[in-house]
Parts: sequence; structure tokens; C-alpha cells
Amino acid sequence: KQWYQRRVAITAGEKVNKNLHWKKLTTQNTRRYGGIHPSFHIGTLKSALTAAFNVPADLKRPLIVFLHSDKALTGHLFCSQVVCSESIASYIDQHFVMWAYDLTETRLQQQVLTECQAIFGLSGRKQVEMYVPGKLPLMIVITKVQSAPQVFAVFQGDISPDLLMAQLIDAVENYNQTRSIEKAAELEQEQRNRLRELQEQEYLDSLQRDREKDEIKKKKVPTATLR
Repeated sequence: KQWYQRRVAITAGEKVNKNLHWKKLTTQNTRRYGGIHPSFHIGTLKSALTAAFNVPADLKRPLIVFLHSDKALTGHLFCSQVVCSESIASYIDQHFVMWAYDLTETRLQQQVLTECQAIFGLSGRKQVEMYVPGKLPLMIVITKVQSAPQVFAVFQGDISPDLLMAQLIDAVENYNQTRSIEKAAELEQEQRNRLRELQEQEYLDSLQRDREKDEIKKKKVPTATLR
């Protein structure tokens, strides 16, 4: 698993071995922080949202967007002592989808802000922009109520492990309430769909019986005439 993702802008004539790129990142960050860390969604922020929310209600989980910078004063301590603590890493893996992005380079900061705007709108971009780059590292918990993803909570790098765990538990409990409502709505919709399918099948069966009766009547008419 990659510790964080660094997007590489590929311009004309520039070739990047992506597999080698990911391998270097993995080696570098495992060396820094060891093997205990949350699992990260590999892909775009949009695909991370899909993995978190575009699934049946039972499988939906909040999304954590983790924004990191090597230049951040609290970055190393936050990663090594908070995010990589066994209890927090395990809880995140169990209850969240986590997407990470390295914003050490300025051009990558603009990329992630643009992506946030495309998904969360201008207000969402401004929320993230308040913290980038001067207040990194950052954890942003995203939930989805009805059809709109929204920022549920923001945790900065100076948060303690105990407080972060308490806040993560609160986020999960809050989202589970929303998920229960969605699950009940999904179940109700499934029941309506099954009832509609049953009614449609009964109607088709009725039409078929009527056609069979008509066929029998047609076959009997010539016989009656000959007599």
C-alpha cells in the first residue's frame, strides 16, 4: 500500500514509469514510518468517493481525505505517532475509506484544490484552501447525506491520538445513523420493486391464460361447423 500519493504531471516528451514511481514512494514511506499504517485507496478522489458511497447501504463508509506535506512542521510526528498508531490505523481500515495526497509541491496543491472544487463545489474548495498549505497535515472526514458529499469534520496535525480516535468514533456513529435511514429507504424501495415485479408477472400470466383460452376457442369453431 502506498503511504501517500504523488501525482506526476506528464508533459510532452516526459515519460514516467508509474510502477517504479509507486514503488519508490512505498519504499520511502515504509522506511520512514514502518509497516503499520492505514490502507489507502489508490486512484482519484472521485474514485475514492465511489468506493465509499456508491455501494449498498451496508457497505457505505465515510471517506477520509488525508493531505500531507513534507514541509509541515507537525507532519512527521502526526504520521508516526497518530496515523500510524496501531489502534487508529486498524479503526480507519475497518470503518473508513482513506485517500491520501502529498502536497509538498506547490503544483500538486493546485491540482487537489481543483479536484475538490469539481466534486464539492467552490465552497468545498474554499474550506480546504483555508488549510493548504500552511496548516498541513490535515484529515478531512467526508460523509454523504442523500446525494451530496459534505465535510463532516477537519482534524489538524496537532491533534492527540486519543482525541482523534474519539472524533473518528463520533463520525462513524453519526454516519451510521444516516446509513440506517438510507438502509430502511433501500429496503422499502426493494419491497416496492418486488411488488411491482410480482404484479407485472401476474398480469403477463393473465394475458397468457387469455391467449390460451382464445386459441382453444378458435380450434373448436371449425369442428362445431362441420357437425
